[in-house]
Amino acid sequence: MFKGRQWLAAVAAVCLAAAPAAAQEKFSKLVGNVKVGDVAKGDTLEAPFLTWGGDVATFHANGGLETKDGSIFNKLGLKIKLVKGDDFVAQVKNYAEGKTPLLRGTFSQLASAAEVLKDDKVKPIVFLQMTWSAGDHMVARPSVKTLNDLKGKKVALQTGGPHVGMLDDILRTANLKWKDVTLVWAKDIHRQGLGGRDVPQGRQH
Repeated sequence: MFKGRQWLAAVAAVCLAAAPAAAQEKFSKLVGNVKVGDVAKGDTLEAPFLTWGGDVATFHANGGLETKDGSIFNKLGLKIKLVKGDDFVAQVKNYAEGKTPLLRGTFSQLASAAEVLKDDKVKPIVFLQMTWSAGDHMVARPSVKTLNDLKGKKVALQTGGPHVGMLDDILRTANLKWKDVTLVWAKDIHRQGLGGRDVPQGRQH
């Protein structure tokens, strides 16, 4: 469990260790101007979710997108509105500006956002690990039959997405380096498709 400055030091180290040669833009540039604000007050707490199976337990406990009477969260006195958080850049902006006090993402995603979460008001505390995964799957064109075949190929990664840590593990397994592949940064990897390229993609949570 990391708190305050310990958390920032830890995630910064992870971010530097996995930094690709053709890195995405700095997270501060992706987010743009953010005015750090106090958490908005209200009866309902807004909580982001990711589109994957690990959040099924949250939906079950909440009774759906909004807390239903008789649900587990309702019995605990909670009132939660679940909102899609696949756009992690937007998530961080909402968090920093006080729309929600919660961030939902993988450790590598949190690491990428560390540079914009230095203000004491928004310095995160990791308090819950929902699941653990070393990566789900990688999808590739027929020309990529083994991990070694990735050398010289184009690889799609979602900007601010959960795939950076997974790809780093994949490259290390094949004794490849980031410079051995060409990165294609996609805003939404689920909708943009592969565009006819030899582009592997995957999910990590």
